[in-house]
Amino acid sequence: MPQITLHPSEHEFESEPGESILAAAERVGIRLPFECKDGSCGMCAAKLVAGSVDQRRAKPFGLTPQMRAEGYVLTCVAIPQEDVVLDLPLQVPFTEARATVVAKNRQTHDTIELVLQLPPEGHFEYEAGQYAQLTIPDTPVSRAYSMAAPFREDGRLSFFIRKVPDGQMTGYIFDVLEEGMALDVCGPMGSFGLVPDSERPMLMVAGGSGMAPIQALLMALFTQNDPRPTLFYYGARTQADLYRLDWLNDMATVHSNFEFVPVLSHEPEDSGWGGRRGFVTDAVLEDQPDLTPFEAYLCGPPPMIEAAVAGFSAQGLDAERIRFDAF
Repeated sequence: MPQITLHPSEHEFESEPGESILAAAERVGIRLPFECKDGSCGMCAAKLVAGSVDQRRAKPFGLTPQMRAEGYVLTCVAIPQEDVVLDLPLQVPFTEARATVVAKNRQTHDTIELVLQLPPEGHFEYEAGQYAQLTIPDTPVSRAYSMAAPFREDGRLSFFIRKVPDGQMTGYIFDVLEEGMALDVCGPMGSFGLVPDSERPMLMVAGGSGMAPIQALLMALFTQNDPRPTLFYYGARTQADLYRLDWLNDMATVHSNFEFVPVLSHEPEDSGWGGRRGFVTDAVLEDQPDLTPFEAYLCGPPPMIEAAVAGFSAQGLDAERIRFDAF
């Protein structure tokens, strides 16, 4: 069986036939960064120093062109074909704690804000845009969710969670979980976040529960009184799927450098909706013919991310200035 070596930690373990690097690491108790497990989010990227892998299941936008050229692979889908060596510094140990449910606030017909309170010994600092792994206590059922607000010193965490048909985790959260009950939390994880020390205008695009990390980024920017022009396009199916409108519109009034554009793809023609219609990426391309000056932050389903990366690159946005979180 192929042997996997991680630098600089010098961890060594073997992978079974057809087993990804991430799965092999999990099997032997080594925790590596990940989120999607389908080769789309890029969170598990590692540099291949020696050996070869098969990663045909990776999505085309899972790695930037530069990362591909430099030999990066996605450990969640990369299957070793021989002994491999990876440059993958292990993250600072995650904090694991049992949190208490403080509130479940309805946002739309299928989305809630879940508010958790960490115990004093379980507080952890994180950057806006990062996520945590939530697990049903004493079960293997676990999912990753982005924090919907920047770090708070009181240990309060909030998440936007959309109910997935037949989803084990969301079914439990929506139908079983109540205030006062517990969820296990492990974090922080992920590298999605604001580019430090940048002066470029920002383009933010989200769909569905991609609202969570974008809201956290916006809150951080507003707190810092960042003066850069910031455009936020949010894509939803219908008006019934929109949320956080009052807050976003208030922020657009208070901050003259911030513009919010909701875009609906399946709103009935006779509804009276006076806003934008169509796909959110198309709206951006129509409004912004030259994206050369921008840096972009994309959060949402993989098809939206794929369309955005292709379209925005074609209109001048350097792929190296596109950050995304696909889920």
